[in-house]
Amino acid sequence: MNYFEPNVVIVDDKLDEIQGIITYYQKNGIGCKYYNADLSDGDDYPENEMSDVTFLFLDLFYSDHFDVELSTSWVRSIIQPGAFYVLILWTKDISKKSVIEERLKEMNLMPYSLIIKNKGDYAINSSMKYDYTNLLVSIDQELKKISAIEEILIWKNALKQAANIVLGGLISERTQEFTDKLKKVIESHGGKSISNASEPMLKRSTLFEALNNVLLSNIPQFDANFEISDENKKGLYDLSSITSNTIDRKLNSWFHFSLRSDLEGKTLPGIIAKNKSSLLKQLYSITDDEIVRELISPQVSSAGTIIEDIVLNITRPCDYSQNKYGKNLKLLSGIIIRHPLRKNNEKRDIKLNDKKYKCILKFDHLYHNDIDDDLTLIFDLRYCFSIPVSIYKKSFDNKKMLNRELLSDIQVTYGNYVSQLGYTKII
Repeated sequence: MNYFEPNVVIVDDKLDEIQGIITYYQKNGIGCKYYNADLSDGDDYPENEMSDVTFLFLDLFYSDHFDVELSTSWVRSIIQPGAFYVLILWTKDISKKSVIEERLKEMNLMPYSLIIKNKGDYAINSSMKYDYTNLLVSIDQELKKISAIEEILIWKNALKQAANIVLGGLISERTQEFTDKLKKVIESHGGKSISNASEPMLKRSTLFEALNNVLLSNIPQFDANFEISDENKKGLYDLSSITSNTIDRKLNSWFHFSLRSDLEGKTLPGIIAKNKSSLLKQLYSITDDEIVRELISPQVSSAGTIIEDIVLNITRPCDYSQNKYGKNLKLLSGIIIRHPLRKNNEKRDIKLNDKKYKCILKFDHLYHNDIDDDLTLIFDLRYCFSIPVSIYKKSFDNKKMLNRELLSDIQVTYGNYVSQLGYTKII
């Protein structure tokens, strides 16, 4: 079983300089993994990055000379890009901190918090070599200054508790019965189409999606399992200290977009894709529509602003499972505006014609990456069309995927829009 992972990882070329750290975490029931970084007879890098590492202790010298690539390569092999973790530099030369930080930033491996501890400050004349008790107390004190980390760790704990409860609801006396229940979950959640599918990975995705749905419903019951510290009552949960009205595009996008990056070749609901087909642009682009032209007229002449055709896959999961559209996907036409011209108001909203249209959906102040760091999405509910999956894969490049809640809201809005009844009104 290769799926059990430690919460603490230690990288050092000398076991006797970290033995006390290992002992402390093992005594407290915390999973701890040591990697010997010795250049001649040390351990290999782990085959895969880990997903549950909270603390990474890192020595910086594995020979007489410092090599930033050697040190950060250990981080890269253990931590997933963009992941949450705390990095503790346990070293005899603290002057290398800034070099490490710069390289980790380039690699998208910046830690939530970086703590540096000088081995010389904790050296003692003993077989243990270092005063590990004081070391770990000082690390704990530094972490307490960042009170929010406690709540994040409580939340992660709640996720694990809820996952165990969800799976516990399927436990049976016979292990085969447990397997049969999982099969029923796949079939019930995926519908007829999944029963006839041959790809095991598609069936796994269906199973995990069903488990995730049940997990979300069960997490809140563990919110009150731990008391809220005084530090967080006065810090994190004191919302009176929020003073800035500036919109954080990264944070805003965190609520809009899924963090999935494996979208190539996928046809999942919620995917936003760039239209590459000149024919499909001619048929379904909204840029030549009279209402849209009027709406975005301030953007058309703006230097540095780029407008591109996109679509949003609004096919419902139940439409897939019930095979409502056969080979087709249901797509909503839209545009992405990169680096839009903005108003001079406090929130710096996109500058558009101020007239309101029921058919227009706008999502402003979005972020994709360091290049596409200022985006606006606009969709027109009047422009919805269906095409076969085979044509979609040839004609569109998947870019991002909306969060499920936002996609559901758009699907409901679209349904309400197209189901509105008209009537004769004599004025």
